[in-house]
Amino acid sequence: MKNKRTMILIFLPLIVITANSLAQFSINSFAIGVGSMRGVENYKQVFHPEIAIGGQAVSTYLQWAIFWGYWDDDINEVNVRDKAVYSTYGHIIGGRIEFEPAKVLRDWIIPIVVTTGFSHHFILKKYIGGGDYDGDTKYRGPDALNSVELGLRIYSNIFHFLQIRAEARHLFLFGKELDRSLYIGGLAVIF
Repeated sequence: MKNKRTMILIFLPLIVITANSLAQFSINSFAIGVGSMRGVENYKQVFHPEIAIGGQAVSTYLQWAIFWGYWDDDINEVNVRDKAVYSTYGHIIGGRIEFEPAKVLRDWIIPIVVTTGFSHHFILKKYIGGGDYDGDTKYRGPDALNSVELGLRIYSNIFHFLQIRAEARHLFLFGKELDRSLYIGGLAVIF
């Protein structure tokens, strides 16, 4: 019985502090953007739409966001005959923390946001043609990758509630793929 009281006394302050911290999170933005990212198979820039919901985190200069994006390599022809050719497409979901220097430094005049986050890539492949010397296509199912991202956003407020954004992020992928860069322009509604 004494151990139970001790555990309650230890964890009660932690629960109160955590609950208080979570109460400081809010939802105050919805962003939609279109841009481009480097494709998986052809290494060309491909279309990438993205939707994000975000808000204020623990302090006024930290924001949070969760997002969803899509891409498609759009490969339609076989230009190599001795290997299987695929067109990859998929979804990216993730979350990020955003830091606004202008809300901390009074003399800061450049409207930028520095972002860092984590994302999960669901990768699907569509067989286009070709094969190895033995005819094997070697595709065994969908792939998945995780990435850490770093980014920089510049923005301009049009009205009190509307923001134009331009953003560049670099995705550091864990796995066999090369890193990717992502460029997005879009609008955000701040409420």
